Amino acid sequence: MDILIHPSYFPSISHFVAMIQADKITFEMEDNFQKQTNRNRMYIYGANGIEEQLKQGKTVVSDRYFFSSLAYQSVSCGKELPRLLNSPFPLPEYLFYFKIDPEISLKRVDTRNGKKEIYEKIDIQKKIAKLYDEVIEEYQQKSQENEMKIITIDASKSIDQVFAEIKKHLN
Repeated sequence: MDILIHPSYFPSISHFVAMIQADKITFEMEDNFQKQTNRNRMYIYGANGIEEQLKQGKTVVSDRYFFSSLAYQSVSCGKELPRLLNSPFPLPEYLFYFKIDPEISLKRVDTRNGKKEIYEKIDIQKKIAKLYDEVIEEYQQKSQENEMKIITIDASKSIDQVFAEIKKHLN
């Protein structure tokens, strides 16, 4: 059997079983997957997911959440579908929006000396930055209703300065 595998973080066991049983594996390199994946549903709603951790009174920190999906996925399929797919996810108490000019961001990426991801192109990053701004503005209007605190951080600053800004808001 031939299979097409989409890249994923912490794939399920069935993912590995399919790979072991396959005669030929093709990895999708230009993947524009929708965020309504099994991995994301389990991450949020599974036995050890966000919802369960919050019920236990634990603090959950996520480096990406559905706001990222709303910006990135809107580039390729418009705004409506990503909003629909991500609508059931709970809002965070704090949302740190790390705002940075795409030119500065890509200069930092270039210093990594690694292969760039499919989205790490200036024209795409400019579109995504604009979409992020729109998403943040939309949720700032909603944040008064749902008690989510949106904090915009100037990510063009040094790591130490950005960290100090985060700490200031969490203390």
